[in-house]
Amino acid sequence: EVTTIKVEGGTYVSSLTLGEDDDVLISIKKEGFAFNSTYISANDTSFDSPTRLNIEMQNLEEGRSFNIENIYFDNNSFEVKEMAKQVLIEFSDYLNVNKTLVIEINGFTDNVGDINDNQLLSENMTEELQEHWKKYLHFIPIKTDELNN
Repeated sequence: EVTTIKVEGGTYVSSLTLGEDDDVLISIKKEGFAFNSTYISANDTSFDSPTRLNIEMQNLEEGRSFNIENIYFDNNSFEVKEMAKQVLIEFSDYLNVNKTLVIEINGFTDNVGDINDNQLLSENMTEELQEHWKKYLHFIPIKTDELNN
């Protein structure tokens, strides 16, 4: 189930009644501002009672980059987690609002394991994200020769 709350700016209060196993993904999509998403797991005990969540908005500026949070993979895997797929869908909606952005896809691994295996895993993560984005962002060309791995 998706609950949408439209906010024009400033401070607001929202309340959701959740089931015991419900996760929450909050995403903010506003023209001229960086995409922002916050994932809250049902297992996160810091949100067991009413909690304040401050979300800082970053102005878009030419030449300045921002990261998309909450794109996770299982350890030693390049398969995109289900929750991360939802972030990709939300980001595609964001790109409909901010159509002039240039996208660079990077895959990063930790430093555990063989460096060559990690490089291959990083490349596979990047390719996997590109394939998912092709599903959601069919209107945006992605140049594979410009990907950084």
